[in-house]
Amino acid sequence: MSSDVYFYTLGARMDGSTKMQDTAASYGFDGTTGIDLPNEATGYVLTPAEKKALHAKNPTAWPYGDWFTGDSVQLAIGQNAVAVTPIQLVGAYGALANGGTVYQPHVVGRVLKPSSRVGIAIGNPDTSDVLRVIDKVVHSTVNLPPSTRDPIVAGLTGVTRSGTAAAAFSGFNQSNFAVVGKTGTAQVAGKADTSIFASFAPADAPQYAVAAVLEESGFGADAAAPLVRHVYEYLSNSDQSAVKPVDSGKQD
Repeated sequence: MSSDVYFYTLGARMDGSTKMQDTAASYGFDGTTGIDLPNEATGYVLTPAEKKALHAKNPTAWPYGDWFTGDSVQLAIGQNAVAVTPIQLVGAYGALANGGTVYQPHVVGRVLKPSSRVGIAIGNPDTSDVLRVIDKVVHSTVNLPPSTRDPIVAGLTGVTRSGTAAAAFSGFNQSNFAVVGKTGTAQVAGKADTSIFASFAPADAPQYAVAAVLEESGFGADAAAPLVRHVYEYLSNSDQSAVKPVDSGKQD
């Protein structure tokens, strides 16, 4: 389930510290990922110092420069004080998948000769067609021991089986390809809800991280989760079975 109240309570408990902001930064939020594309947005995870600076710069837009408990409460659910890009989101789930390493994303994994064979698999020992392999670059690391990671992964695995994304993944064979994910709904004043789903799979031996952000498309279970489900059908070589209509129950 999605329980804002649970996270409101956690946010209030951490008020007066920057634990949430510091952890978010270690996952690659509040900065650029370094992807090899121009004009990457940074997003932001608001801190007390940043709020004070925003107030000084534009007191009309930011009438209060002080940090309130309500700011921590909203920060805990990613509302108002948080803006992230899809590539930041999928990078964070990649770190959750691999045990705590955030990698710099790249558009390609390798460069092949113009005459190379189509479909040569990554990992094939025959490298005669490979001109260059893009090296992995570590962006940051997260302190993520099994005692912290395992309960999170267990909960997020339940999301696609009996939780808010269960309807979107109905009929998807998860016996050998369990999907770990979370629905989300972002709200912007004057606009319809933005549908979000972030994930990785398979749960026991992660290979892929997939996130979808669909503006003004409803709850996370309504649009983004079914889209990601179809991506995983392709990646897992599953049949393109029809997705049942989603009853999100007004959750995320």
